[in-house]
Amino acid sequence: MTRRSWVRRQLGRLTGPAVRLARRRRYERQLARGEPAGDYSYVERTWTDAPAALVDLHLRVSGRDDAERSRVTPWCQSQTLAEIRVLAWDVEGVEAWRIEPPTDGEPGRPALWFAAPGGLPEALPAQLESALLVAAAEEIDAVVLRERVSPPLDPSLQLADAVTGPELRPWTLYSASAFAYEPSTDSVRPLTADPLVKLVDTNGVGDLPRDVAHFGRTRRGPYLSSRDMGPVLEVGVRDVAALERPRRRPGRPTVLVLGPFLARGGAEHTLFETLRVLTDELDFIFATLAPHRPSLDDRRPEFRAISEHLYCSATWSTRRPCRASCST
Repeated sequence: MTRRSWVRRQLGRLTGPAVRLARRRRYERQLARGEPAGDYSYVERTWTDAPAALVDLHLRVSGRDDAERSRVTPWCQSQTLAEIRVLAWDVEGVEAWRIEPPTDGEPGRPALWFAAPGGLPEALPAQLESALLVAAAEEIDAVVLRERVSPPLDPSLQLADAVTGPELRPWTLYSASAFAYEPSTDSVRPLTADPLVKLVDTNGVGDLPRDVAHFGRTRRGPYLSSRDMGPVLEVGVRDVAALERPRRRPGRPTVLVLGPFLARGGAEHTLFETLRVLTDELDFIFATLAPHRPSLDDRRPEFRAISEHLYCSATWSTRRPCRASCST
């Protein structure tokens, strides 16, 4: 440690309490005047062991009818998140059937995240994966797809406990350490008194103005809580790249597929149907070389069901994969 850094640390120790007190008093004055108050910042965190990217999807079914299972299977295959384990429960809370994810791993291992929408949510294929990446990257207890809530989420909503209610539950990804699913009652209950919930849009947080509705005691921009967050809410963030994702099985060849774009045409249909039957033998990487043309429609979500490695070269920057919902 240099002398300058040592002096800076000592000054911080001496002035820190006074700075925090002044910040608290300013925060309380803003609240008393009915003004937007508080802020949030991110604090770096690390993973000792990267958790496995497994999400349990709890569904309520009428019985052991194979027709319901046959409807769920193609829904799972259309998702960009491959690590979904479906657990179907009958009206008495007994497991009727399950669908294991098509990834290598130990069967029956616990999932660190779960969703309990009741039925299949009519969301974009990439939304569940986006919610998982947010949940894995930040020290939060639940992620809500804000734009999917209908009617639109009331900006005055303050209590994070509402995340288990009928409005938010279909569009929420829960941390298994903060919430639990009860099959017998088909309900989600919090395991902590003050869960921290984040609201996200398809492509990020979205535009949240700094006003009283979004910055107060229990709300801080996209974050909701049941407690007073104080002058500054510190949110721990981790490197999501460390998240344990499915690895390519050894011995399987990888094929690079190049094309101008993945529109909805005869050539793309033939390509899709051909590669779909080869997924048990080959791994694929897709790269498009020309800007996407919305007038030709978009088949990228379907190709991402074959491989999560899909890149739009026309708008690609270093290590940024093209999501199925991106546009140019």
